Amino acid sequence: MKKSYQAIYSKDWMAFHPYQASAPTDFYYIQLANRVYSIISESCEQLLDNEDKIQLSCILTCYFEDVIAQTGMFQAFTSEHSRQFGKPLPFYAEDDEYVPEEINTDDIRFLIWHFFVQMCDEDIPSSPTDEKISELAEEVMTIFDAEYETAPENKKLKEFFNVPVDADLYDLQSKFFWLGTESYLLYSDGIGLQSAIESSLQQVKDKDGRMDIPAFVNIMCNDFAYNNITEFLGLSSAQWLAAILGKAHPLYDSLQTMSHKYSGYFLYEGDENDESRFKHIVSGTEIKVSAQSMKGFPKELKTDTAITHMGVVKWNGQWWLTGQVNGYKKNEEMMKAVNEKEEQKYVFDDTLMPSLSEEEQTEIFERKLNDTEEKENISAENISLSKSWNTVCSPELSRSFIKRMYENGSLPNFKFLGEDGKQLVDENFEFLMDYFKAD
Repeated sequence: MKKSYQAIYSKDWMAFHPYQASAPTDFYYIQLANRVYSIISESCEQLLDNEDKIQLSCILTCYFEDVIAQTGMFQAFTSEHSRQFGKPLPFYAEDDEYVPEEINTDDIRFLIWHFFVQMCDEDIPSSPTDEKISELAEEVMTIFDAEYETAPENKKLKEFFNVPVDADLYDLQSKFFWLGTESYLLYSDGIGLQSAIESSLQQVKDKDGRMDIPAFVNIMCNDFAYNNITEFLGLSSAQWLAAILGKAHPLYDSLQTMSHKYSGYFLYEGDENDESRFKHIVSGTEIKVSAQSMKGFPKELKTDTAITHMGVVKWNGQWWLTGQVNGYKKNEEMMKAVNEKEEQKYVFDDTLMPSLSEEEQTEIFERKLNDTEEKENISAENISLSKSWNTVCSPELSRSFIKRMYENGSLPNFKFLGEDGKQLVDENFEFLMDYFKAD
């Protein structure tokens, strides 16, 4: 008989939901998550700490809740993966038992694998076909299967994705920010954002103890909402929202084609019709910003004596102001300082940004593959495997470079553990490139 646990409470469960006041169904799902926790706690006692067990239990139960409520989060992933690769999931062969709109053991296997890779600091990622992952998925599926016909639908969660056809960019921003940071599917990205904020705060504090911390955090969150590319299929959070809403929704194309956020220094050049004209100082790019997004814009910055630092996003063919606006007095010294900012040259075309040459990447590649540093937690037979994964995941090496090295046989040990490790990489190479080398 399984032990009875009460490890998951409302605060743990609500961390994965877009509302603060509990829904009528939350108590049911918290109890269900505790049943999942009891299985995970016994199966992964040596693999995960308690906080990880709680998070994994909530994530798997959120997947079940998602399917019951038909919110479409996981179905968006399987549909998009099917569109790109011809099957609902990476790694696992589709069989007659797989039903896209219902709960599936392979879905759970994938989510467990994803959690292990994202949350566990391992030199070699867990294999998607690891026996322990499969056994755990089957046990969890047994619980979900028994509850499937009677589980309550979370209408409050479903309502979150009922997006009005006339919603504008600002109405949607909080939705794709939540989706990209706190939803069970992309929760690890939110943890990454928190870590980046803490690291950046410390660096800025060391340079300027007078910094406006709330404003700094707000800027990072706003940038992340628009610019983060998820590990799933190279899509942004806004594009995942589009996939969840579906092609029939009037805002689908707008979300799919929305630009990322461009931040830079601009000069105001005047108003015309329902737009304000600005010129990016360094590149000379001229843009027209929607009047709808200019509400509250400081009047003192609409002069020829001011420099404005702001962020803009192209939405439905128009530029929209987003995030914090800062103004500076225009003078020779300030103009010189702005023009010396190298990164501003590539604000509107990052394809022009200098990248490492083939020779430089080759040098880094060979150095990492031949690294002689010993690692206590890696057995001798897995050293080359660990080096290969470390090389592939290096941010200094481009996706195209890694692909060339893989195709010409220079990465023979880029594989998962197990007899099918090389086959898994061969058959899912492009998915893995999206996953480990998101641009």
